[in-house]
Amino acid sequence: MNKFCLHLIPILSALVMTAFFGVSKSVAQQGPEIERADVERIVSTLASDDMQGRRAFSEYAVRAAEYLAGEFEAAGLESPEGDDYLQHFSAQTVTYRNARVTVDGRALSPDRVLVSPGVASFSWSTGDAEVIVVGPDDEPIEALSIASTVGIDALILMNTIHEERLRQLAPMIRRPVRTLSGSPGRT
Repeated sequence: MNKFCLHLIPILSALVMTAFFGVSKSVAQQGPEIERADVERIVSTLASDDMQGRRAFSEYAVRAAEYLAGEFEAAGLESPEGDDYLQHFSAQTVTYRNARVTVDGRALSPDRVLVSPGVASFSWSTGDAEVIVVGPDDEPIEALSIASTVGIDALILMNTIHEERLRQLAPMIRRPVRTLSGSPGRT
C-alpha cells in the first residue's frame, strides 16, 4: 500500500469564492483580506504544466497538495489536524494478472478471458458463480454494465459473434482498480 496526500480543496474553493465574489462583512468572520493576485498565482501554479494535471495517485497530486499546504501555512490558516494540512490515507491498486477459466471441463484460452480486477482475488466452484449469458443478438456492454452496476462477481459468457467487440473492450476492462482504505469497487 502506498501513502497518498489529498489537499484540502474546500478551503481553496472558499478562498477563490471569497476573492472573486466577495462576502458580506456582516455575515463573514473578519479575517485577512485575500488578494486577487494571490488567487491567480495559486490557480496558475496548480494549472501549470509542471503539475501535469495533478493526476490522482501520482507524484503530481502530491506535489500540488504540498504546494497548497505551504500556501495555507503562509496565509496563517490553522491546520484542522493541528500540525499538518495534508490528509493521509492508504490506497490499493489491483491489477489484472491472469485468469484460468474452465467451463464444462474445457479450459478457455487466456486471450478469450477477461477479468475486471474489482477485487484482489476470487474463486468460484461449480454452481456458485453468477452467470450472465450474452447471446448473438444481445449487447455486450449491457451485460458488463449490469454486473458492474449491481456490484456482483459474474461469469459473463458471450457468443463468439461478439469476439471483436470484446477485444476492443479488453483494455478498459483490464485497467487497474484503485480502492481506498479497503473499500471495494472502482474509485
